[in-house]
Amino acid sequence: MTETRSLSDPVNGKPLYSQIADAISDLIASKGLRPGDRLPSQNELMRSYGVSQATVRQALLNLTNRGLVVAEQGRGVFVAKPKLTADLSRPIVHARDADAAHTLDFEFLGAELLFAPDRVADLLGIEPESQITRCRRKMRNGLRLVGLETANFPMDVVQQLSREDLHRRDYFEALSRNPKTAVTTIELSLGASAVTDFDAEILGVGPETIILQRIEVCRNGMARAVLMSRTTLLADAVELSGKVQVDAQR
Repeated sequence: MTETRSLSDPVNGKPLYSQIADAISDLIASKGLRPGDRLPSQNELMRSYGVSQATVRQALLNLTNRGLVVAEQGRGVFVAKPKLTADLSRPIVHARDADAAHTLDFEFLGAELLFAPDRVADLLGIEPESQITRCRRKMRNGLRLVGLETANFPMDVVQQLSREDLHRRDYFEALSRNPKTAVTTIELSLGASAVTDFDAEILGVGPETIILQRIEVCRNGMARAVLMSRTTLLADAVELSGKVQVDAQR
């Protein structure tokens, strides 16, 4: 990995670190690097692309979050091993109570304007500290509380949504009514853990409560992230279902 082109300005609204992450990804493929091969040092990448160390670090974090590279303390950054992946589509939340309707109602808790934390900025593909709108809603199935939804929208995207969209509608469906924000791809991760203190207080549950956490990044037809959401679901109250398609080639 030697000579590379210099990148200096955002392209089509894409931040510089994201451009560099894509360039490194392309270079890994073009040079035929294999899992376990070491990438150049941060200083080498800084010189190659003519950018700051902070930008290189953000680019490497982006690649790490995408599962393309892995960092080993004291050794460097290496091409990650390929993983068996499962496309879970968009799982549907069902109440465990068989007599309950399989539709969810939302209780809007509020919206706030804030500077995007690094993790959220990376998933949305925006510069750290860019302004976003964060909405929180409780999720109910009938009278039963089943979870908490935290949605992060880029500012220009949230301006396309109505008050009814933000308060009561499924965000995936609300976004898909507008061609500019219509969702064509969803990046999804699921996990289980004990509830955080913050979520436990909102949901009114104990600290030992087990939750399912669903993180979604919704992208439009231009591959731009229009929503990053984190949904905390009470494990004893819900089930998830969806079509699973296994791809062993990645």
